[in-house]
Amino acid sequence: MMSDFETALEHKDHMQSGEAHELRQEGFRRQDKRIVERAELTKDEQAESSNLLTALLVTGDTRYAARLQELNERVGYHQNATIEALLDNQERLDEMQERLDHLLATAYELPDGRKVFETEDGQRVFDQHGNALSLSEIDPDQIPDHHPSWETWTSANDANDALRQERQELLAYQDKLDQAQTLIDQGGLSADDFDDLDNLMTSNVPDAVRARLPASDPAFKAPQASTSNLDDRFDFSDLSVTDPASRMSLK
Repeated sequence: MMSDFETALEHKDHMQSGEAHELRQEGFRRQDKRIVERAELTKDEQAESSNLLTALLVTGDTRYAARLQELNERVGYHQNATIEALLDNQERLDEMQERLDHLLATAYELPDGRKVFETEDGQRVFDQHGNALSLSEIDPDQIPDHHPSWETWTSANDANDALRQERQELLAYQDKLDQAQTLIDQGGLSADDFDDLDNLMTSNVPDAVRARLPASDPAFKAPQASTSNLDDRFDFSDLSVTDPASRMSLK
């Protein structure tokens, strides 16, 4: 499945401002399209869930039916919250990029075109890539105080890196939710499958998603675990669902 913003914005840093704006708009259009598609799928899933629940009630497996319905609803809540978090993350990334561009535009520039920043203690000078400059290249006293400091530049870069890391975690989580929905649609989840999916949506939820969930969701107040290893811990792609009847009993 295409990652909504990764494809539309992968060359953003190398584009002129007008082209970058068009790419950002395309990213938002893709996410809006996903929201609409998600709403349509929700209607179909609710109908399928109702039919499945009725069938399971007839067979007497009410515990399985209730747990499956709850899990299906939770996936929907988490998918919607993830979309909202991605949209917000992209807006903040755009704002941070504008901040970085402004700092570069107002930084002290050497004759060779390098942008440099003096530390707040006035003792050292670094270029925009973090390379320290010697006194033979520039005396820190040459840089007027109105130029942004090295600490200001690094702080903005750290914030930008944190937002990019957040985006990667959100995209990884979105992919896991898509896998979870596929499993639910195929049916025949075992007790271990339920536990894995519950754990995914309780203890391994990105903070940006957690904050947008209903207060009734178990993840809302659950301790936060690291999301950096989602791909290693929750890979459902190898689960077999060719024989649903053999996996419908709970422990």
